[in-house]
Amino acid sequence: MPLVSATAARHVTRESWLARGVRGLYAPWVLAEIARISLAHGNEHRQPATMEHLDACCAAFNSVGDPQLGSRDPDGLASFLLRLSSEQLEYQTRLLHEMSRTAALFDQTPLDPAARVLVHGWQEALFGASLVDFVGAGQLLHFSCQPNGGLFDPAWLNAPHLAPVVDVMGADLLRQVWKDNYLNDVAEFRAVNGRPDPNPWRRFDFNPLAATPVVTDLVGEGKWIIPSPGLLARKFSPLGVYYAGARKWGNAFSDELGPLFEAYVGRQLRELPGAQVIPAVTYGHDNSASVDWFVILPEVVLMVEVKSVRPTDQVRRGGPQAGAELTRMLSRAFEQLGITNKLIEQGHPSFSPIPDDRPRVGLVVTMENFHMANSPFQRDRYRQPTSFPTLVVSVSELEDYATITDVTPGALLLDLLHARGLVPPLRLRRPPTRAKRRPRTGMGQLPLERPRGLCGRTHDVARCCSRGSTPSCCTRPVESPSHSRSGSSQPRPATAMCVRPRARLDRTVRPLIGRSGRHRCADRGGMTQCRAARSTTTLISCPTYGPFEIPERFWPFAKCVYPRDRPGVAQIL
Repeated sequence: MPLVSATAARHVTRESWLARGVRGLYAPWVLAEIARISLAHGNEHRQPATMEHLDACCAAFNSVGDPQLGSRDPDGLASFLLRLSSEQLEYQTRLLHEMSRTAALFDQTPLDPAARVLVHGWQEALFGASLVDFVGAGQLLHFSCQPNGGLFDPAWLNAPHLAPVVDVMGADLLRQVWKDNYLNDVAEFRAVNGRPDPNPWRRFDFNPLAATPVVTDLVGEGKWIIPSPGLLARKFSPLGVYYAGARKWGNAFSDELGPLFEAYVGRQLRELPGAQVIPAVTYGHDNSASVDWFVILPEVVLMVEVKSVRPTDQVRRGGPQAGAELTRMLSRAFEQLGITNKLIEQGHPSFSPIPDDRPRVGLVVTMENFHMANSPFQRDRYRQPTSFPTLVVSVSELEDYATITDVTPGALLLDLLHARGLVPPLRLRRPPTRAKRRPRTGMGQLPLERPRGLCGRTHDVARCCSRGSTPSCCTRPVESPSHSRSGSSQPRPATAMCVRPRARLDRTVRPLIGRSGRHRCADRGGMTQCRAARSTTTLISCPTYGPFEIPERFWPFAKCVYPRDRPGVAQIL
């Protein structure tokens, strides 16, 4: 155990356990499981462990397969991804943000006046101290872990360098908070964990170190050992506070946490620049409630439904009831979003403050991360398709969203939804005249049409411009006739040209726009020119991939610009 704790302390940050040479070998979830099994099955009579022993344990952990992947179960892949994300991604959150959110949510957000559990003095009843003292005691253990090889000696409280901390909290108070909330011994650990038999699913079981992350009787001289710094940080995160309150007060604590969390989300939404935040609207003769928050932005209207839920054991393990659990926790939120959206479309008078002249987007904000909730593997398991874009986001993602200042919140959200294919592109960007390098992602630059000079004629740019000789009529670009919509009798441009002599079109273009069979090409001056009869399509050609056909449905999303002395370039988003 001392070796596991020292290794975990050296690899606290994500950069350390992803470094070259140890990539993933000493990942925190691997070391946490090795610590759990060592505490459950080990004894003090074995030979001292070496790094070779630890490397063998890590390799054995990483070599365990998942039997469901080869069982031809239609939900096998979805369940596997649930297990993998729950196991790994929880250790990759930003710990300082999680620590800060505890006080922001439970101490700085006003309590519900109608609450019976979350009343004045609930923190002392739960932790034996204030919430600030509880979090501060945990932070002292956590920040002492890395420089001391995963060990902590309570006698250090008498050291001069900890005098500023002791002056604020007091040594006796710190010891009492640690004893009541953080410490356990080997016998207590084994009573909770038991001795489970080896099986592929054992690694996904509950780890008692998440509840009491500090072990007291493994190292001599009164020192304590911290096997997993990540589990220690989770103890004083909002998730740790929730589980502590649920153990003491049961469902009453969970029920009263909902209004508190809803108010906290409202605080975060008001941080969005240029946002008008409106609380829930009541409508109908029975005073039904809409979604919890409306956020009116210049580009979009956000409809926010708040759920103080977290993945259950079935969801974390990817069990057979994972879909049912996701439906129980999240489906009602999507129903509420759909009802509210329909009432706004129908022009219900109660929703008159909500504008209907811009797109609407639904957000379901959860207290903890549902990492795979928006993936195609999980989306269809717990909700029905909606008529407008909807996303599941955690409160940590919402906090990040509220702090972005280099782009407006509405534009950022629309770009995200467009990248996921949930909305069409709503705006066009003019690409730079001189790009330093070709874009690595997206559809790239697709040339649609040759430029026209001031004389009005379409010039053979491949012949007159390929060697630097530019005729006078091509020195200034003029606007080309815009493409008309489908069904128009206007003739379509029939000639297209590659932007660069040996341009590589992005591979994502090929399945989207298909091939064309009506063309003939001639290589002139290093550029390949395609000519085709007038039709309702536009051809482009590339020396690597050959000719392509641009269907009409992509024309409204393309904009042609004509840099000087270069063929026309269309930026398609």
